[in-house]
Amino acid sequence: MLHPRVRLWIVFAALFLLRLPSPSQTVSPDEVRISSRPYSPQLVIRSVSRLVDIAVVVRDSRGNSIGGLSQDDFEVLDNGKKRTLTAFSIQIGAAEVSAKNSQPAPQPNPAPTEPGKTPTVTTPPSRSAALFFDDISTTAGDLRRAQLAAMRFMKEGRSPTDRIAVFTASGGKVVDFTADAAPVLAAIDAIRAHPRAWAAGGASCPRISAYEAYRIVNNDAMTLQAKVQEACNCGSLQITCDVSDLAPGELENPISNRLSNAGSPYGGGNLTEIVNTTKAQASQTWDFTRMVSQDVLGKIDSCVSELAQQPGHRMLLISSGGFLSGDLDTDEDAIISHALHAEVVVNSLDAKGLYSEGPLRSLSETVEVNELPVQTMMEEMRSLGDRLDSVDAAMARFAESTGGLLFRNNNDLDLGFHRLGVVPEYTYLLGVAPEDDGKYHRLKVQLVSKKASFMQARPGYFAPDKNETAKRDALYDEVAASDVPSEVPVEIKLRPSTVPQQHGIIVTFVWGIKDLPFTKQNDRRLERLSVVATLSHLDGGFVTGREATMALSLRPATYERFSKTGLAGDWTLLVPAAGRYRLRTVIQESVQHKLTAKTDEIDIR
Repeated sequence: MLHPRVRLWIVFAALFLLRLPSPSQTVSPDEVRISSRPYSPQLVIRSVSRLVDIAVVVRDSRGNSIGGLSQDDFEVLDNGKKRTLTAFSIQIGAAEVSAKNSQPAPQPNPAPTEPGKTPTVTTPPSRSAALFFDDISTTAGDLRRAQLAAMRFMKEGRSPTDRIAVFTASGGKVVDFTADAAPVLAAIDAIRAHPRAWAAGGASCPRISAYEAYRIVNNDAMTLQAKVQEACNCGSLQITCDVSDLAPGELENPISNRLSNAGSPYGGGNLTEIVNTTKAQASQTWDFTRMVSQDVLGKIDSCVSELAQQPGHRMLLISSGGFLSGDLDTDEDAIISHALHAEVVVNSLDAKGLYSEGPLRSLSETVEVNELPVQTMMEEMRSLGDRLDSVDAAMARFAESTGGLLFRNNNDLDLGFHRLGVVPEYTYLLGVAPEDDGKYHRLKVQLVSKKASFMQARPGYFAPDKNETAKRDALYDEVAASDVPSEVPVEIKLRPSTVPQQHGIIVTFVWGIKDLPFTKQNDRRLERLSVVATLSHLDGGFVTGREATMALSLRPATYERFSKTGLAGDWTLLVPAAGRYRLRTVIQESVQHKLTAKTDEIDIR
């Protein structure tokens, strides 16, 4: 039996494994929830102007961008309310600049203009492009087709002045920005798939895919009902439990009279256990998938950071088979804001091409169910289209929000790379002042008098919350500081990493639960712990880092247990080479905004 302390294994590769205590002490997934992402100093942006940047590309029926528009031609609605434009500029693409190279180039650095005045025009003299290959979420076959198309684009479609870098979801930057095609071609050719997802989830019976897990975690009763029905038919159970006539509430609350009656046709107490086990399996599958998707998003954000430091027009081209982003809207919006501030256009290519999938399961999957229930088959057929759209949702949003394009449902990936590699001739950069309510605001950009076939613009933004912003700034400020406040009850221990053939350090956090300032809501104790750990060279150069948030919503029994044992988490940070490093760890709790920080000089071998 495992020690009755919850172990939260936080691995640099974004693999979180929740090691639970004995079955009698199982922690419900809604009591401890974790989110994580790579930490980078460049992502801490303090915007003085406090503008919501909106990149707009206006296109005609053939997909060509339309020029010649002024600030007076645009109208921005924020949650349906008209907003005043406080900034406006025009970015001219490299192709259009080449066609007009005989004319004097306007000065760069767009600046706010008043309505009716001539806008500032940016004419990028060159282009910096990042090719991002999602080798985590893309199958080996689809990835190879995307590689070959990218290599042909490098040979035939790029401009000689383009500076191109290669990034992967598993390894980050592979080749730095360069105008030399040879190292870029070699790097693209060497990329291999590194899948981290399970097609059938964490168990083969019941088979709960990542998308089905997401739906169950978000209280989709029909999906839960179908998976419970399948679980009852697993080879080792032999339980009769036809739950097709149960109301959603009865299955969500399996302590009802019909389910708890041992002589009922629903399996009695057995079904209660099956429902809880199915929900726990779905939660673990979605938590794993969510962490993998967060790591992909984190690598995309790091790629944007690299692009932000490059000259000329900046373009990010994401090639991916698609990944579920689910409830990661905040992470996506942070990437969009970061890209818009850095004037990075994101284009997305669906490496699956013209994809079709039958309603039945793959023959390569192990089947442990005696007979697949009709309800399960119908549910899997019903959700097929939504699942295929969901895996492309993040890529579509990045493209739509930054003035880029999404290339999908087309097997001609050569055409995709050429179409996405072209810089829009005209991009309009609009700015409005944000609200301070901490809520999501929907944006709508429209033309006042002129017409266009379609426009690409940011769909919305998360307004800053004054209190949350102040707390987050205090956390990040402490990362860069050197003092050692000790306000949060936590013990920090260090030991060498156990990852084979890798250099790193394991940081163990042990929180004193009984001394944390929880708030109470009904029978729950609520708290949120934010953690940042960074490794730097002794001269101050940043090497790597990660940040995580652990939301606690503890029931009385769980709180009592952790008050005696503590709550521990292990975090592994890997570095590229052995040496002496400075480790800075900062912990913040959210109720009283208290901080604890520690700095250690360590030898990593």
